[in-house]
Amino acid sequence: MVRSLHRKGEVNSNMNKKETIVLVDDDPTVRELSILVLERKGYDVLYFSTGADALATIIAACPDLIITDFHMPGMTGGELLHAVHKGLNGNTPPAIIVSALPHEAQATLNELPHIVREIVSKPFDPNDFTAAVQRALLLPAQ
Repeated sequence: MVRSLHRKGEVNSNMNKKETIVLVDDDPTVRELSILVLERKGYDVLYFSTGADALATIIAACPDLIITDFHMPGMTGGELLHAVHKGLNGNTPPAIIVSALPHEAQATLNELPHIVREIVSKPFDPNDFTAAVQRALLLPAQ
């Protein structure tokens, strides 16, 4: 399922932010909280519950940022980022991995340091999450 959260004609306090973020998380509670936090900051959000569902959209849309859960059924967040990197011939947008077990996601950070900007631990504080998103979007491409 895909939903764009930037509504036509919506008054937005962050109108200068038009970044598109793809969010991938199989946990509906975490996904909805993340969408709410990102929407309030003015980002366009496309969301998916599996990496396999997100892959084609990420390659076609080339968003400004990918936020993915690490542990998901089927394709893990790490596998998703590797597939995106291959599908975009290395021209991959930055990513944030969210995980209840961040030490397990560390290998993906080590393998793709030019893509994975941060690992955010679940549960996360919305302010810390927002700060991580802002840092990831501000860092120059590596």
